[in-house]
Amino acid sequence: MNSKTGAALLLATLAAGLPTGGAVANPCAGAPPPTVIVNVPRPAVVYDRSKGVNDLTAMMGGTRVSGAGFITLGVTSVDYATSIRTNVQLRRQGSGPWCAYPISVTVDHGFSSAPRIYIAKELREGTCKYDTTMEHELRHLRIHEDGLWRARTAIENEIAALVRLRMPISGGSSDEVTQGVNDSVSGAVESAARAVAAVVKRENDAMDTHEAYMAFSKLCQN
Repeated sequence: MNSKTGAALLLATLAAGLPTGGAVANPCAGAPPPTVIVNVPRPAVVYDRSKGVNDLTAMMGGTRVSGAGFITLGVTSVDYATSIRTNVQLRRQGSGPWCAYPISVTVDHGFSSAPRIYIAKELREGTCKYDTTMEHELRHLRIHEDGLWRARTAIENEIAALVRLRMPISGGSSDEVTQGVNDSVSGAVESAARAVAAVVKRENDAMDTHEAYMAFSKLCQN
């Protein structure tokens, strides 16, 4: 009854060059904050009864969960994906340094595919063990889903702090400053997502302790 988590990162960038005339002392002065959109893909959960106890145990690394005498009756499998699209504004004063700042940032951070809850095929629907196992796995899923909304807020806050503290970026070429913006935004998003993922892992792990399974094993006789 553990959860499995994966992650992937895709970075796509759109850059628009817009040099200005030499009369402007600081071509990026007063740059407006970017429009930030964080989408949360959440495909509907799939319930899978195709695997038995041995299959689920193998999915969890081939060991019986939480010590001797415990077997894997359910698994919640969730994969994450993050993509970032940054629209960068470039400016330059005559032949002087380039500067850049993000006009808009769109982040997709959520489930890369439908979450899958496996319940061991040996368990009969309507029995105590089936119902309590399903309830346990749904709690795992809720932790992951709640984490997505926490991650959205964390990403928005991290980008806002980045823009406030480190933008605009100046450098000797348009490529340099564009890459600087992209790398900074990517780092902010990854940092926020990692921090929330660590909390989600701790909350899921707290459900799957030896003590929790001892209590779980006493709930049902069928």
